[in-house]
Amino acid sequence: MADKLGRDYISNKLKNTAAITAIVSTNIFYGTLVPKRIKVKTTINFYYNSLFDGALDYGQRGFSIDCRAATEVASQALAFEVFEAFNRAAGACSGRTYHSRATILTTIPKINDEDVYNTPVSINLQWR
Repeated sequence: MADKLGRDYISNKLKNTAAITAIVSTNIFYGTLVPKRIKVKTTINFYYNSLFDGALDYGQRGFSIDCRAATEVASQALAFEVFEAFNRAAGACSGRTYHSRATILTTIPKINDEDVYNTPVSINLQWR
C-alpha cells in the first residue's frame, strides 16, 4: 500500500507515541475537522497544509496537527508532546525514510463553551 506522501507516517507516529496516546487515547483523526460523532474534548486531527513539491531532488510536504483540548494549558501540553515526537525526527514507513521539523503555532481560543482550544503544530516532512 502506498504511503499517501507522508500521511501514513504521520498517522503511525501519532498513534505509536506513548506520550501522545496517554493524553488522547485513540482520538486521532485525519481531516480538517474532528468527526461530529466524537464527544470527547481532547483530540488530534491532522491534514496536509501544503502542496506536494515534486520539483526538488527530494519530496516535501507540510502537515498541520491540530491539538485540541478543553483548556488552553491542556492544548499546549498536547502540542508540546507532538512537537517532541516530530521535531528533528526521522523514521520509516512503506519503504521511505522521513525527516521532519516541527513548529508550535499560536493557540486558537475557543469561541463558546461548546468549543475547544486548538494549538496547531506545523510539520515540514521531507523524504528521498
